[in-house]
Amino acid sequence: MVTASSFVEDSRRTLNLAKSEAERLGTDYLGSEHFLYGLTSDPNLPAYQLLLEAGSVDGVRSKLGIVYKPTGEKVTALKDVTPLARKITEVAKRRYDSDIEPRLDASIYYLLAILQLGDGISATILESEGITLERVKEIAEKYRGN
Repeated sequence: MVTASSFVEDSRRTLNLAKSEAERLGTDYLGSEHFLYGLTSDPNLPAYQLLLEAGSVDGVRSKLGIVYKPTGEKVTALKDVTPLARKITEVAKRRYDSDIEPRLDASIYYLLAILQLGDGISATILESEGITLERVKEIAEKYRGN
């Protein structure tokens, strides 16, 4: 079962993956694209497994790669978080707080938040791969309590 402390830990893991992707791309900010890159970078992440079932992780990463190319810049620290990335984090936490027990892994709440907000290139890419909020909600129920 996912507890409040494990949500914090899972959120940290999701945020660290997003930050790593921002650094890899040479950007000094954290945006929704970095969350999506992060969610598709670790096969052990529940959101990654859900995305495999809902559509195509490779397709999502390929489309992200068309839009976001590494700059070659060396980034030592992130300087900003986009308003959309902040909102994604807020919505993920709100979804967690209002969800029933047993709760889902935090990575899935981030994925749900991206789709729920429907803003930005990340949501557009997911939807272009046939990964919709309704489909993710449906599949997510299988992950409840794991």
